[in-house]
Amino acid sequence: MEINNAKDYKRERMRILAIGPAGSGKTTQLRTLPGKKLLFCFEDNALNSLQGDKDIDYQLYLPDVVEIAPRSLSSKQNVRSTPATGEKPTAFDNFVKDFNSLLQDSHKATFAKYDVIAIDSLTSLSKAVMDAVLWLNNRMGQQPALDDWAAQLNTIENTVRKITSLPKMVYITAHDSLMQDDLTKKIVNELVLTGQLKTRIPMLFSDILKFQCEDEKFSMLTQPDRYNVKVRRSLPDLDSVEDVTIKDLSKPQDYGLGKLMSR
Repeated sequence: MEINNAKDYKRERMRILAIGPAGSGKTTQLRTLPGKKLLFCFEDNALNSLQGDKDIDYQLYLPDVVEIAPRSLSSKQNVRSTPATGEKPTAFDNFVKDFNSLLQDSHKATFAKYDVIAIDSLTSLSKAVMDAVLWLNNRMGQQPALDDWAAQLNTIENTVRKITSLPKMVYITAHDSLMQDDLTKKIVNELVLTGQLKTRIPMLFSDILKFQCEDEKFSMLTQPDRYNVKVRRSLPDLDSVEDVTIKDLSKPQDYGLGKLMSR
C-alpha cells in the first residue's frame, strides 16, 4: 500500500453545487467558468441566462409528458379509479441515453473537448426521475408511494455520483428553501430534494456555494451561517460573502466565480 502525505495533496478538479432560489444568478455563473462547458438542461428558463455564449453547448430535457387527471388520495376501496392516460415520459430516459453515449469510446474526442460538465437543475432532474419511476410502477398521475420515493432517491444519488466521478469540473445547480428541522426546531435553508438526499448529495461535492440577489447585486456565500449550514468551499482566500455580479456579459470570465477561481 502506498501511503500519501496531506502536504502533497493537490486538488485536481472542483465539484460545485450551486444552491439558491430562482433568480439568484446560479445558472448565469456557468458563463464565468473557464473553458468549454456542456450543459444537461432540465429547465428551458436557464437558456435565457446563457443565450449567446459560444462556450456553452447544451442538451434540453423537458418534462414532455404530464398526465392531467383528477386523482383521489383516499385509500378507500370504493373510490372510483381514473384509468391511466398519456405516453411514457422520456426526459430522464433521453438524458441517460445521451450521457452514457458521451462516455463511450467512440465519443472520446467529443467528451475530451469539454472542461466543465453541468446540470441545471438537480431539482428539475429529480422531477423527471419521479415521472420515470411512476411510469415504471404504473402510477402515472397518482400520489407517489413509499417505494416510488425510494426508487427516486437511489436513482438521483447514483446519477450524481456518476457525474461527480468524472475527470472534469462539475457544476450543478439546485434550489433551496427555508425549512424547520423537526428535531431541533431550527430554521435552515435545505435543498428541495427527497429525504436523505438533502444530506447525501452534498457529500459528493467539494464546494457548496449559496447564491443570492438583492437590489440587482449578486453575491455568493462561501462559509456556513445559521441558515446555510451546508455551505463550504475549497478555494482559499475568499471572503465569507463575495460579490459575483457580472458587469459585462461579453467578458463573463472577468467576473463572478470564474474570476475568483483564477485569482
